[in-house]
Amino acid sequence: MHDPATKAEWLHSLRARRQRATMAPYWVLGALIIGFGLALFSAKVLADPIGKAEAEGAVITFYNEPCLIKDQITNLPFRAEWVEKDKTYQGCFGIRPDIGMVVAWFDDRTVALIPLQAVKKVTGA
Repeated sequence: MHDPATKAEWLHSLRARRQRATMAPYWVLGALIIGFGLALFSAKVLADPIGKAEAEGAVITFYNEPCLIKDQITNLPFRAEWVEKDKTYQGCFGIRPDIGMVVAWFDDRTVALIPLQAVKKVTGA
């Protein structure tokens, strides 16, 4: 680093360093705001339903987001929701293309095997 020869140069370099130091918190704050906004946007994108199966008054909706009840089941990675007669059950699901089924487990300890042909893609959610 170069050593300022005059008092004016020294004051100028001191002011420049102070200005950079006072701008740092604004850069950090700006980065945090942008990061938080991106996190909210990605959470919304991931929370949209990707598929739905309906039978006998029951509707099972599949989401492309992590399962909410990982404390109860660990091998089914994605979130599912079963709505029937004004009751809603949270669950998890996984796709088994080798057997052509969607395997779902719900918090009331119900297991559902849904054929892939019964699942309709949700668009425009």
